[in-house]
Amino acid sequence: MLEMEIEELRGKLQVMKHLGDEDDAAVQNKIKEMNDELQEKVDNLENMEAMNHTLIVKERQSNDELQEARKESIKKRFPSGEAETKGVELCSLWQENVKNSAWHPFKVITDDNIIEEEDDKLQSLKQEWGDEIHSVVVEALKEINEYNASGGYPVVELRNLKEKRKVTLKEVINYIVDNIKLAVDIFLSLLCVAD
Repeated sequence: MLEMEIEELRGKLQVMKHLGDEDDAAVQNKIKEMNDELQEKVDNLENMEAMNHTLIVKERQSNDELQEARKESIKKRFPSGEAETKGVELCSLWQENVKNSAWHPFKVITDDNIIEEEDDKLQSLKQEWGDEIHSVVVEALKEINEYNASGGYPVVELRNLKEKRKVTLKEVINYIVDNIKLAVDIFLSLLCVAD
């Protein structure tokens, strides 16, 4: 909002400078007032941006500290050998929960399926194991619901793991074409060697 006000004021100031008479004291006073107001708004914007940056840094530090404390808590909760076993058990449990077609933690809004945050299972998971694990389960629920909400069984899907998204049909075709070209080139080079 402040950025829009600044741009609007700059525009008005430019118009005043072009249309105004340089010898007219009233016009010069108005231009000075507008310049002062513009400078004040620019200063306010810079202060807000600096404060926002500071808050973002503090939030990241707090989040890092929280995650570190959570990791320590989990290590202390289970002995090192048992922690891995417990992790596997929890993964299996939540895989079964996600596959359960009778569990519907969705609130339908238009055509999108939104996870119902008031769902007791999801809230319990978030409180006990944190946001990261909660997010993974929520994402799995969304994907299963997208493909087959009534069946509740997983569907194999090509994923771009670096960008954490589905692979597009265009990307699949490009991959196949590139690999066919590579295979043909290798085959032709082998034929040349055989001659």
